[in-house]
Amino acid sequence: MKKYHRIQIVLVAVQLVFAFLLMIGEKTFLRPCSARPDGTFMTCHWAGESVYVLSILLFFGAMFMLTIRKQEVYAALEGMVILICLLMKQIPGGYIPLCMKKDMRCWAVMRPGVGLLCALVILLAIVVEILVWRTKKEAGSGDENRGEKQ
Repeated sequence: MKKYHRIQIVLVAVQLVFAFLLMIGEKTFLRPCSARPDGTFMTCHWAGESVYVLSILLFFGAMFMLTIRKQEVYAALEGMVILICLLMKQIPGGYIPLCMKKDMRCWAVMRPGVGLLCALVILLAIVVEILVWRTKKEAGSGDENRGEKQ
């Protein structure tokens, strides 16, 4: 049981790094198109801001997961991570439209970068969910003879 917990902690730490990359990347290397000459923003800017807010939620969720011990809470938080990442992956170009030209920064950099990092976080969350399930299964396997008279 402890070996699964150590693996969970390592995987959640990697999730924390990916969430940090999403959070920082949305303001630096994954940023959408810059402002127009008149100072207004295109719609892709708001897609980037939405991804930034969701990545902050992901980051603090991963930090919270590093402090808890209950497997049920782990499972619930990993489910939340999966849902946030699925939503975040659909924001640029899905829920919030991007620029008209496919060769602009929002299409060429932001959308694939967010999609890749979200896919990696989802993959890690699924692995952690499987480890939580295995831990619960192993913890329950020793209790099946409890209460019976021998």
